[in-house]
Formats: sequence, C-alpha cells, structure tokens
Amino acid sequence: IQSLGIMIATMASQRWYFVLCDNEYESRIKWGVNSFDVHISPIRPFLSNHFDVILALNEDALEKNIPLFASNTSWIIANQKHLWKYFNTQFSFRIVPLLSDLKFENIALFCLLLRELGITESEAIEEITVFFGERSEFILRENIWIINAIFSDQINGRIGRLDSIGKPKKLLHGNESIALWALNCWLGFFSAYPMTPASSILTEIIKA
Repeated sequence: IQSLGIMIATMASQRWYFVLCDNEYESRIKWGVNSFDVHISPIRPFLSNHFDVILALNEDALEKNIPLFASNTSWIIANQKHLWKYFNTQFSFRIVPLLSDLKFENIALFCLLLRELGITESEAIEEITVFFGERSEFILRENIWIINAIFSDQINGRIGRLDSIGKPKKLLHGNESIALWALNCWLGFFSAYPMTPASSILTEIIKA
C-alpha cells in the first residue's frame, strides 16, 4: 500500500502539484487496516476530511472505511466482488469497479485509478518500469500486461485530470526533510537507535 501511495504521490509531484502524504499503521491483531493518504493540490497542500477517491485494496479496507468516510467520499475504486453490497444503497459516492480477477490485483486497481485520472497507458508503463524495473523482470512483465488489460477500456478521466501544470517538484519523505533541515542548520552530532520510524534520518545524514 505504501508503494502505491508513493507512486501516485511521485507522479503528482512530477506534474508540479503540491503533495502531502500520511501513512497510518494499525494493529492487524486488533483487526486494524493500514492506510496511506495522499493529498494533492495545485496550491499549498492542505488536510481535509473529504476524500475524492478511496482506493480499497481489499474487503477489509471497504468494511472499515465506508462507514467512516462514505458521506465525504466522491469515488470508490475496488474489486467488484467486494462492492456488491454497496450497490443501491443510500451512499452518494460513485463506483469504479475492477471487473475481473487479475494477477497482482493491487497493481490492477492502481492502474484503474491512473486511467480514471487521465494518465495515459505509456505514462503508466513508464512509472511502473521505474519502480519495478530493477526488482524483477518477471514482475515488471506481468505488471505491463495488467496495464495493457486495464487500458484496453477507453473510458478514462472520469474522476479528474492529473495533467502537468508546471515543472517537476522533488518528493521528500518526512525523515529526509528532517535530515536536510538538520544538515542545513550545521548539525554537529546525531545519535540514533535502529529499527524505529526515525531510523532513516540517520541513513539520510550518512548519505549526505
């Protein structure tokens, strides 16, 4: 889920949009659901309780998020097998269903989101290639096949258009920003403890 969030955030920042992300981890033992919020705006990023799109990667995500956010959500993207119970309900959101069971379903849902944001097939392939190209040739080949399948349906841009509005921006993680700020303020000493959410601050300082 974090990988997909970072990919859409990167694509937005490359099109000059301001982006603010928030990663929420909940205990799976307590039936929690992880989420990755991506706020995209042509002006300074803002936080809002309205969601233009919820990309639900599994049934648990729908079960938890729809009761909480249905009244503040415009679109839901999910596999149709998880959506049947929400058709003909009082909810006002619109649905973009994944109509077939494709291998690597998360990527299929992500590509469905890209298509409905007006992203072209070639742009989707380029982004997937950059992200997965060095990991596995097999996974990359399978993902490109999924992109071809999703984009064979010419309906697109129903949710909006993520068109370029200026020069690319650099997308930074929070810990990267903290490390850069510290270095620019003449950091003299830094100590860190491994395996914590802040551990990558040390990594960024070492890289610098």
